[in-house]
This record gives sequence, C-alpha cells and structure tokens, in this order.
Amino acid sequence: MILGLMAIITGFFVSFDFFTGWEPRLEKVRSYIVNYAKYVGIVAMIIGVWKFFGPDVAKIHDGYQQATGGFEEPQPFIGDLLPALFTFIAGSLLAPQILHAINISDETRDKISDNMNKYKIVIGLGCMAFGLIHLFIPGTSVF
Repeated sequence: MILGLMAIITGFFVSFDFFTGWEPRLEKVRSYIVNYAKYVGIVAMIIGVWKFFGPDVAKIHDGYQQATGGFEEPQPFIGDLLPALFTFIAGSLLAPQILHAINISDETRDKISDNMNKYKIVIGLGCMAFGLIHLFIPGTSVF
C-alpha cells in the first residue's frame, strides 16, 4: 500500500507541469511542489529500493508460523518490479543530487539525467498508473 501511495504522489510531483497545462488553477500549489519535491524524491527512492529488494513480510511471518524451515513459494519479487522501478526513477528526478552519490563519470551522469528529463512526463504518468494498479488491485503481478 505504501508503494502505491508513494508512486501516485511522486508521479504527480514529476508530471506537475503536464497537469498545470491541463488545469491552470493548480499553479496555486506550485510553491508546495517546489519546496517539498526533494523530500518526496528521497522518500520515493528509499521506498522504491526497499520494495525492490525487501522481503514480503507476510510470507516470512507465515513461514515462521508453519515452522517448515523454508518457504513453499519463491520470493514474490515480480509483482513490485515496475512500480518500484518507476517510483525509484521518479524519485531520482525529484532529487537529482542523489545521483552524485553514485560512482559514475560526470558525462554518464549527465546522459542519464538528460534522458530522464526528456521522458519526465511519461515517467510521472507511468508512475501514477502503476501506483493506482498496485494500490487498487493488490496481489497482482505488475511486470
């Protein structure tokens, strides 16, 4: 649930320019978007990484209750794949300073940043779409 909500919020922040072109009255909240974008981006990146690599707590709890010593099912990794990736990428668009922590050359970092900014609207709307799917249809596999 937290991934779905964060994906919707992050997608809105990333594609805010698209929404203001569609509904000009949203310009009233631009100061909030600008002021809090960095914080939303950092939280979105943390949640994206956590949901990408983190275990499914319900499955672990069931495994301990059954005391089987192992799990009958493999780790449910695929269901969170695209929502987690889109949330992480959208978060890195909102907080581009975090990309400086990655040990890559400056020209590669600039290429990555330019390509992400080129597809900013697609990333934002995709993040919102995957967040809605993930939030309202839980347990499905969103490749």
